[in-house]
Amino acid sequence: DDPTLPEPVKAYIATIGMEKMIELQQYINKPPGKGMGVVYVQISPVNKMYAGQHVHGAKGESFRISRMDKRKKPGCRHVYNSFHKYGFENFTHIILHHGPEGQRRGDPVDGDCNEREIYFINHWDLLRPEVGMNLKAGGDGGAPSLEARAAMSEAHLRPEVREVHRERAIAQAEEAKA
Repeated sequence: DDPTLPEPVKAYIATIGMEKMIELQQYINKPPGKGMGVVYVQISPVNKMYAGQHVHGAKGESFRISRMDKRKKPGCRHVYNSFHKYGFENFTHIILHHGPEGQRRGDPVDGDCNEREIYFINHWDLLRPEVGMNLKAGGDGGAPSLEARAAMSEAHLRPEVREVHRERAIAQAEEAKA
């Protein structure tokens, strides 16, 4: 019973049991297996959480190699900034689920990594900046949060971004004609 863990994480551990939680932690150092993945939570020193997923992939890397290597930039800018602010070594990393890799397209299947990631992000309200660092609803990308959408809208107003989009649209139109 770690008093520093956020309440939702403690409640989840109580639900699945400490034995299962300990068993899941092997996937920090061990690849999840072909066609398999893990859902994890990273907890900052101020108890803000980020839920994500790691799948076996072509390289067959462990969670530690792909998500805990300080030299690699994590996909989420909030996590990256938080690593720099508090120090990577001050984060708690917990594997929450091991199961089938989520499908790239279509609805999540019960128990696959997409479904579980979406569940944790929604159930723990991790799109809310006061609680979490997630910018998307999860499940192989997911819908952007309101904060992320606002940042994208603001970026699209910059002339250099509009010009890039205009050039891309022209190139695609010319490609479609050919």
